[in-house]
Amino acid sequence: MNQPLEFVAAHWLSILSLTVGCALGIILLLVRNRRHRWSAGLMLTGAAFALAGVGGLALPYEAALWLGVAALAALVVMLIAVITSGWWWAPLGYTVGALLLLSAGGLCADPFGETLVDVCKIALSLEPTQPWWLLLLGFVPVIIFLSYRSLAGLGPVRRWIAIGLRCLLIICLTLTLAEVRIRHQNENITVLFLVDRSLSVPEEFDPNSNPDAIRVDRRSERIENFINNAVGSRGATHKYDQAGLILFGRRPRLELPPSNAPVFNFHFKDAASTIDGNYTDIAAALKLALASFPEGSGKRIVLISDGNENLGNAEEQARIAKLNGAQIDVVPLAVGFRN
Repeated sequence: MNQPLEFVAAHWLSILSLTVGCALGIILLLVRNRRHRWSAGLMLTGAAFALAGVGGLALPYEAALWLGVAALAALVVMLIAVITSGWWWAPLGYTVGALLLLSAGGLCADPFGETLVDVCKIALSLEPTQPWWLLLLGFVPVIIFLSYRSLAGLGPVRRWIAIGLRCLLIICLTLTLAEVRIRHQNENITVLFLVDRSLSVPEEFDPNSNPDAIRVDRRSERIENFINNAVGSRGATHKYDQAGLILFGRRPRLELPPSNAPVFNFHFKDAASTIDGNYTDIAAALKLALASFPEGSGKRIVLISDGNENLGNAEEQARIAKLNGAQIDVVPLAVGFRN
């Protein structure tokens, strides 16, 4: 269900480039109908955006690399032919240029898109310690207005370069006086699964199963599948999120330390920890979870239990977890009675 969103997030720049190319193509047709002639600028610009977008969406990295190498080799041969003999064939040149754009889209679109996202995140995380100095940014439009006429003698290109440098100087001085700093943001989340292995959670066997066959605890099997599926299906956009597992009864045990492993494939029969199931101490499990979270990560606890504690105070420990910024989600285990 999240695959389309993940695809868009991973290839957003290619999709945007293709959309811009299609929009320019529509504008080109409208201009053609109105003026009865083709606009070479719109045609080339729209084709460039569209080819780069198609390359980013359709070409894998290795194919785009080999295509780029072949197109560059053909371009070198054509340049040598121009220098030595003056021969040039425009359709072949356009074809080589289109192949280079396809290759550039496949090689650069996704990495460049990720870089733009990171730059935007950094820009949004900027925090001024002296915000009143930001009022100096109001001089930027004034400088543009005053400089546009006074620098008219420089020509259009040099005039805008001069205006841009003046505005950049004002912006840099303002950010320096405002003492802008980057505010650290917790982008990754660590999820710790806390599984109740006390005897108050009874085993659940199939009543119709063969008495002579190996009996399988269906409740434990469902818990295993829930944890393994939750870790394995977190998606590419959360590949740096971490997950860990704590088993508890009388005392909690950190069975799997937090890691960004793509899968768990955990089974209770393979657990290294020995759990005393005669008691249930949810508070101790929550306390161990808070101590196990890595620094600089979002905190989330998934408590899988029947809630029948006979040691500690889970409610008090949950308040402490809330003060430490940890979110607690509960998956109740039904055992035939309620507490």
